[in-house]
Amino acid sequence: MSIARRWGFLVLGAVGIVVGVILLLPRPEPVSFGWAAYAPLSNTTFIPFVPGSYVAGALILAVGAALAAGWAGFALGRRTKRRGIPQ
Repeated sequence: MSIARRWGFLVLGAVGIVVGVILLLPRPEPVSFGWAAYAPLSNTTFIPFVPGSYVAGALILAVGAALAAGWAGFALGRRTKRRGIPQ
């Protein structure tokens, strides 16, 4: 079995977990002071927020965790089979 096939699901799961956690991190509060080169158009402050990022983060985190858990279960199953434990 090749290295990519052996470790691929674990790497994909780990990447999914990291990306999901990054998307779920809280956004910083807007800064109420500072210098601007133009007059503001309204009293609102722009916050770069993507509305679906929490849902996407949770979904990516769940898929990554499922891939990592599936890899771990498969690896444990193969390990016990190699040891010759009767079933």
